[in-house]
Formats: sequence, C-alpha cells, structure tokens
Amino acid sequence: MPVSKLKNLAILILLLANAALLCLLVPRQIRQQQQTDRLREAVTALCAEQEVTMEPDCVPETVTLHELELADGDTARLDALTALLGEAPERTDTGRFTADALRLCTWHDDKLSLKFTGGREVSDIRGSAGRTLRKMGYEANSITKPRRLSPGIYAMTATQSILGMPVFSEGLTITYSNNALSDLEGSFFAGTLTAAGSTACINAAEAVVAFLSARVELGWVGSTISGLEQGYYRYETAGSTVRLTPVWKIVTDTGSFLIHGLSGEVQQLP
Repeated sequence: MPVSKLKNLAILILLLANAALLCLLVPRQIRQQQQTDRLREAVTALCAEQEVTMEPDCVPETVTLHELELADGDTARLDALTALLGEAPERTDTGRFTADALRLCTWHDDKLSLKFTGGREVSDIRGSAGRTLRKMGYEANSITKPRRLSPGIYAMTATQSILGMPVFSEGLTITYSNNALSDLEGSFFAGTLTAAGSTACINAAEAVVAFLSARVELGWVGSTISGLEQGYYRYETAGSTVRLTPVWKIVTDTGSFLIHGLSGEVQQLP
C-alpha cells in the first residue's frame, strides 16, 4: 500500500478514536452539569427558606482540595530572594537578610518585610510589580491598580495563588517611590507543598449550610450572600509547621466569613 494511503488510514483511525472518546465524554459532562445545576437550585432554595437572597450563579463548582503543609521554607525563601536580587543574601544572627540592594529584610514563615535601596526607575510600575513577583516564584491571584499614598509614592496589593486557588490573607503590598521599587510588605507563603491529610474540603452546599447554621452564633443580621469562593487559609496552630487549610469564603451584605473546609467551623474573615 502506498505511503500516502497509509497516512490517510492512520488519520482516519485517529479521527474515529477521537469521535469515540467524545461520545463517552459528552454524556459525562452533561451529567456533571446537571448535577451542578441541581446543587445550585437546592442551595438557592435553602437560602430562600432562611429569607436569605443568593443567586444560583454565586455557587461555583467544588474543587477537591486537601490540607497542605509547607516544608523547606528556609531554602525556598533564600531561593526567592536570590532570584530577585541576582545574588544570595547573607543571613544575620538576628534572622535578617543583608545584601547590597537591601536596606532591611526579614522573612519568617509567611511574614515578609523587604526594603530596597537605589532601585531602578520603571515606566510601568504595575507591570514591574508582576515581573518582580514572578521572579520570586510568587503566583499572583490578583494585583490591584496602583493607589497614590503621597506625592511620588504608589502602592499595590497582590494576593497569592497556590495550586491555582486563592490564599485568603492580608496579601503582599508592593510600594514604588518615584517609580522605583522600594518596599515589599505582607504575606508570602514559600516552600515545598505536601499533602497533610486525606480529608477533602466540604462542597459548596455544605459550606452554605454551615454558615446558615451559625448565623445566630455569629450575630449575622444580613440578608444577602453575594459571593462564594474556595481557597486556602492559614489557621494559627501550635508549633512551627505552616499549614494551609482549604476553606470557603462567603461574601455577604454585612461582611465576609470563612468556613473551615474540614470541620465546617465558621468565623468572620479577619
């Protein structure tokens, strides 16, 4: 058989195989969408029974998340600073980092305070902030627009993303003075991620039920749930281990709340 016919036969076989896979995949996706739609309708109906308004579109699909532990933090923090500075900083006995380009740097667990000297001026400070974070290995979930603090001084706040999910924390504030990077201050989780347990995060419906069940205890007097988002949060625990727990963030007309993804415990977002 000529080579050209063999190629055409191979292409035909691949097309048939892809068509067969689509026939298997499409019904599964339809079933999943139907389940998601039913879940959204059930959650909306539950809220209505409690005289709480919530649009079905506010209920996202649940992602399977487990508690994470950050290991090798010291190495990761040093690597991030080295990538940013272009040289390895030295660490003093007091736990600070020193380098020619630094005026001050402390970084313990997720708390970073970094002040620069003699920074280079840039024309696009928001773009420069994104490049700085990427150089350090910081996966940004979002970066706000620059806000003016005083003449010549502007700041932005970045929120971190881990495994594609937002981390609910104070964020990392990036400050530029006269168009030169001058400060990084806030929360930056760095380290090797490992699973800390096999229990998966509760789903969106369970999170809403947990919140409504705790409304009296919380003193919540609102009437609208306007957002529901899954992500990670660091709960303070004894010891030096840094753990990120899967949570749900619920946004209401009177504030935001966190639902512990493993225990269902509800608290107001700090």
